[in-house]
This record gives sequence, structure tokens and C-alpha cells, in this order.
Amino acid sequence: MSGERRTAPPQTKTGFAQLKTLGHPAVCGGDGSAVPGLRKKDLALLIYVCVEGAAVHARGRLASLLWGESPEERARHSLTQALGRVARAVPRALAADKEVVRCGTGVKCDAVALLRGDPPVDDAFSLYAGPFLEGFDPGAGAEEFREWADRRRAELRNAALRLLERAGEEAAAADQWARALRLAERAVEIDPVWEQGHRRLMRAQAAHGERNQALRHYQAFEAWLAAEVGAEPDPETRALAEQLRAAEVPSELAGPLPVPRSPPSRPTEAEAAPPATTPDPVTAEPDPPSPTPLPFAAAGQTAERPRGIGIRLAATLLILPLILLLVGAALRDYLPWRGAAARPGHGESLRLRGARPGYLAFADTLYAYPDWATLHACTGMRPAVARRVRRLPDWPRPELPTVLRHPWMGESVPIVSDDPADRTAYVVVGCILAGVPDPATLDSIFGPGALGRMKEVEDSVLRRLPRAFIARGHPVRPAGTLIRAPDGRVRWITYHGGALAVEGAAVLATHCRAPADAVPVSEAEFRYYRPFATLQPARGGCREVAARRR
Repeated sequence: MSGERRTAPPQTKTGFAQLKTLGHPAVCGGDGSAVPGLRKKDLALLIYVCVEGAAVHARGRLASLLWGESPEERARHSLTQALGRVARAVPRALAADKEVVRCGTGVKCDAVALLRGDPPVDDAFSLYAGPFLEGFDPGAGAEEFREWADRRRAELRNAALRLLERAGEEAAAADQWARALRLAERAVEIDPVWEQGHRRLMRAQAAHGERNQALRHYQAFEAWLAAEVGAEPDPETRALAEQLRAAEVPSELAGPLPVPRSPPSRPTEAEAAPPATTPDPVTAEPDPPSPTPLPFAAAGQTAERPRGIGIRLAATLLILPLILLLVGAALRDYLPWRGAAARPGHGESLRLRGARPGYLAFADTLYAYPDWATLHACTGMRPAVARRVRRLPDWPRPELPTVLRHPWMGESVPIVSDDPADRTAYVVVGCILAGVPDPATLDSIFGPGALGRMKEVEDSVLRRLPRAFIARGHPVRPAGTLIRAPDGRVRWITYHGGALAVEGAAVLATHCRAPADAVPVSEAEFRYYRPFATLQPARGGCREVAARRR
């Protein structure tokens, strides 16, 4: 007998291993412990085949799905080894022959149960532990797997919302308002921008005798939506709030709601609010809000106001260290890091000295340009505008999609997701998305009929792009455009709503540009593209810039 140490198969009461994909993925035995012996791509292979269910998968297709960067023969060899490890760790999970692989009978998957609508509603609270494959990355060469996971992630989120919505309707119809409130709170926790869930929560609070609590929830949601998304609640939500203020809650308010549609594309957890910038003293105006959604805490969960001096003092002593820690972290981020001249500006392009090709700084996240073509497209064909630094900040660094596969990037074009449930319109400028609030704004930017001329784009790609605030009704200028105000001031647009201040023709000349290249715009549009930094001279001057361009 060989001396090879074999991993014992998982033992469960039902004879099945449990494949958890909602939240961070894992394979568990009957005691809840993780099954050992699986690498990341082994787990990704098992997840893909199991979630796809009865589908039969060619070995060549699975090899390219997870080992796309490898030659075909090597990718197939890697697949064969992965199938062997899966078979040893989770017997009967997969069935494979020389040509195809299919799902076996030895594993149960939470995502499959949710898509079929199998779990009882109460189980959905614990079953949907988080977004599909949250924080999981199988590694290099698995780009197609990531795109598939993005599509499934939205589908599973909507399945959980539909399940909770259906149960909420039944609870409301039976006057079980405590249960309806619990279901609505869970739905809003899963998707903070789903307004049907907020309305359900407000109805349940009002019917449960907590009208003021429902109004506080609406006010908190309204403020969050304005600050983070640059929008206001739907007319139905505003009408419900008005009825609650008037203490008139008709019985029909407890009626059924429509099945939710997908909300606008949501960012990754890496995305956060943009850093503060110094206002232009000449053109200062309030910054438009960013649409980056952040987790929304229900107003009903706020703490009661402390009573008495002793309680206030105790709360202060407890909170003060936390405040000091947060302030210290913020100061560390805003202070110049080692070797860098200044903190990256919102929408600024950076180049690490001696490396290529560069990064887009946006919302405390560095988006890596994957190749020179993407760098050119996202900087308006002027890569020399990127500032060179000796060290990058310790920010998350996801990679932008490449324009070699997605040629619509870098253009000022209206686009829409290929997800039929999400028809939110976006404008892409400098590889950054700006949401279009309504058809009138879309027409003002691109002319009448633009709604019917939108490009349909892969939803998985849209979700990987940084998002600027909501577009306004004037022509959107591509990254790299120079604009000139009526008084002669010039700015260099770097992304939708952001620009670099241009101080003199000499600096522009180092980038092979001149003030005469600037497009004349109105004062209002010039103010709209607010500067976050000053354009720096190109390293080496125009001659080196022109040589690099060739």
C-alpha cells in the first residue's frame, strides 16, 4: 500500500458534503468543519459545476474557464489534477470522464437551494450569509470565472429578495407586523438601495404602532440617498412618508408590492467616499454627491440618548479611544506617504517610478491599468499626465477591464447593462461611469433618441468600473479634453466631473498641448469640472511624450 497520506472524505449525517457559496465559500462536513485538501481553483471548479446543476461541461471549456492564461495542454493537465483532488476530498461531488464533467450526488449547495426556492423563508436569514463568493478570488487566468460569478451574484441576491418580499406580503396580509418588520429589515440589510424593502419596513413599523420610528427611518434613508447616490427616494416612498406625517395610513398601504428589479450597479467593498479636496476659491460650489452606495443602517437601530451625567461620561470614555484611532488612521492616509509628493487626487492617474503602466486613483482605491492601450484610452491618449511617485498608498488595487476586449471604454457613450432587470443608463468617461438620472438628461448630453442608441455592455464589466456622481444635463467631455472658460482659464478633464487646473502654457507645452486646443465652454460647465490638483509638467517634456506616443 502506498505511503501517500489521503484526506478522509467528509462525514455528514445525510451522507452529503455541504458546499457554502453565499458569503465566503467553503466545503463543510457534518460537524461544520472545513474539508481540507482543496486549493482555490479546485474549490472554484466544484462551485461552478455544482451551481450550474444538470449542465454537462466539456473539459476544454473548464480548462479555459480557470486556467485561461496557460497553453491548452497545460490547462487540461491542471484540470485533471484538480478533478483528482476534488474526488479525494469530496467523493461523488463531481462525475468526470475523458471528455466531460458533470455535477455528482455527493454535495449539497446553498446557492442551488436558493435559486430553486427550496429553503423555508426563515432559513433565508441564515442561508444568505453574504454575497455569492464574497472575497473569493481563484487566482490568475480565471477571468471568465469571475465574470460568471458576477452574473450569479446579482441573480442570487435578487432570489433572496424575492423570497423575503413574498414572505413579507404574506405576513402583512395576516397582520403579522412583527414578522413583516423582521423580513423587511433583512431585505434592506441585503440590498440597502432596494426601496420596496424600505417601504415595507416603514409600513410594518407604522402598523406596529411605531409611526415616528418609520418617519425617522425615512429621513435617514432620504439623507443617505442624497449624500451617497445624489438622488431622492421614489415618488411612492415620498408619498408614504407624507401619509405617515399626516398620521393617515390607509389599509391599502399594506397591500402587495411588485417583484424587485435589480438596482443600479453596486461597487465592491473596496470603494468608499472620495477624499476631501481644497475648493477652487474662484469657482467654489458644493461638490455633487457620489453614487457609491455604502451600507445603510436602519434608523430604528440608533442608540437611545444617554441620560444623566454619569452615563454621558462613561459613553465619552468608551468612545474617545475609538475616535482617536479613527482620526489617526485618517491623518495617516492624508499625510504624504514615504517618497510621494502628495496624497493622490480623486480621479488622478499615478505612475510608480520604474513600473508600468499606472493606476487610476478613485474613492480611496487604485484601479490598475492592465495594459498601455487602457492607459491611453483612460487618460485621453495622454499617458504623460500620470504623476510619477516612489511609493503607492496602501489602498485596494483592483484591475480595470482592458479596452482590448471592451473597446467602448474611454468613450463618451451611453451604455446599459446586459442584465434585463437593470436598465440603468450610464456614461463612461475616462473609464469611469457616471449614472444618468433620467431620459431628459441623456438626451441633453447625446441628443434626441439617445435612449434607443445605448450600447449593451456586460454587467460583470460595468460592476468593475469606478463610479462618479450622477451626470448633469450638458455635454460630457472625454478624459484628456482641455476646456476654456469665458475668462480664458483652462482645465484638463481627467474624469466625469473632475479636472486638473492648468497654470500657464509652459506646463501644457511639456504635454504637447497648447491653450488653443481647449474647447470653449460656458461658465457653468467650467465650474462643473472642478480641479482636484494642478497639472504638473511632463517628465522629459514634449519630445519624450511624443516619442512614447509613437
